[in-house]
Amino acid sequence: MAHETFLESEPVFTRPDLAAYLEDRGVAYPHAYSRQLQERWQKEGRVVAVRPDLCAVIPAGAPPTGFYPWPYLVATKLAPDAVLSHRSAVEYWGFSYTMWYETVYSATRPAPETVNGSMRYRGHPFPDRLVQLGGQHFGVVELDYLGGRVRVTAVERTLVDVLGAPHLGGSWDEIWRMLALADAYDLDTVAAYCDLLGAGSALRAKTGFFLDHHRHLWGFDDDDLAPFRPPPRREPYYLDPDTPRPFLLVEDWNLVVPTYIWKRGWEAFH
Repeated sequence: MAHETFLESEPVFTRPDLAAYLEDRGVAYPHAYSRQLQERWQKEGRVVAVRPDLCAVIPAGAPPTGFYPWPYLVATKLAPDAVLSHRSAVEYWGFSYTMWYETVYSATRPAPETVNGSMRYRGHPFPDRLVQLGGQHFGVVELDYLGGRVRVTAVERTLVDVLGAPHLGGSWDEIWRMLALADAYDLDTVAAYCDLLGAGSALRAKTGFFLDHHRHLWGFDDDDLAPFRPPPRREPYYLDPDTPRPFLLVEDWNLVVPTYIWKRGWEAFH
């Protein structure tokens, strides 16, 4: 059995994917046979192993040497519930203007760091609260992509995730510019995700300040931004605990931000 249908429908697949396919077709001992098939296909130059239990189909006519699969398809298969997130979600939605040789995904139990060619795959665990509430896939969409399927955080969740974990998003000026490229943000969805996440006042203040700082792009008013207002307190929040000098306090949000961000310093170079 050549199982061409499987190879045509799964450009990147795990051994459990192949075993499930074989079991559905009544194959005896599907797990053992899936291993045999994988080994045969590798010898025939039909597939290449990204790691022992994860393979990618080599396009017809392409040599196995030097072939590397599309990173988004790989990342989605690195864990059963893996989702493209943070910087990689920004890239997927077309907001990035620099190239990274790292693909970021989130999962309940991320796989150990994987390297394939020049691409590094970095897994980030879902926040505990999301897992406890079964909300791992809130604000996630699954889409057709280059013959396979990818799961990726929608722009609203991506906004909050990146502001909450900027080390997975890039430098602050880069984050500020990239996230401003979205056509729109649904604020009800942003607020609902903050609620589900149990986001503290600091993250809400960061989110609200970002949206306020770009309100001219999307037409937000004070009422729209009310769900993100932090409660009164004497000590300010920080966009980043290591906020570099010079910085200033944005009183409306009780948030300390770098002056470079406040003044959109990068615009002076355009």
